[in-house]
This record gives sequence, structure tokens and C-alpha cells, in this order.
Amino acid sequence: LEYDIHLLKVIDMDPEIEEFDDDFEIPDDLDKMGENDLGKGGQDETYRWERHGQDMLVWIPISESTTSKEIDCLLLKTHINAEVAGQVIFDGVPGLDIDEDESYWEIEM
Repeated sequence: LEYDIHLLKVIDMDPEIEEFDDDFEIPDDLDKMGENDLGKGGQDETYRWERHGQDMLVWIPISESTTSKEIDCLLLKTHINAEVAGQVIFDGVPGLDIDEDESYWEIEM
């Protein structure tokens, strides 16, 4: 299961930066990231994610027998939720607003 989430209010810090650089320090008080930045992302037991500028990609492993009817997805401007077969994967407020019209989920096998 893949989510492609388009973030709003992203400003371009430096168009010359094409990829994430471990030596580049982002100030703690900066709450917006550049359009061209690549974020390291992260993972836990149920999903992993990466940020590519304004796009955040989330992958949730599912069994081959999982159908779209077993997936409940909510992608709102200020709230995101994902459930698979009744199990809540994530539910909360994203760090930046989400562009609902440009965000979607799909099952990839």
C-alpha cells in the first residue's frame, strides 16, 4: 500500500540542494522545508516514509489477500489516518498541511 501525500506551505530553501546532506544542519526554529529537499524519512513496525520536496511517500506492507475494502484512508488538509483490516497504522495531525486534491493512496503488488 503506497500513499503519495502532497504537502502545502513548503518553501524553497536552496534550489541548488538536490538531495539530503547529513552535514547540512536545519535550524530548530525552521518549520518549513525546501521544495527540492530529500528527507531521510523513517520507519516503525508498521510503515516507512520518505520526503521528496513537497511529496511525502508512505509505504505500508500488506498481505496479498488484502483488498481495497479493508483499507480506510483519510487524507485531509490537517489530519491523516490509515487503517488496514481494522488496525490503525497512523492517525494524527501532519507536520505541514496536506493538499487533499493532489494526495492519494494505491495498492501496489
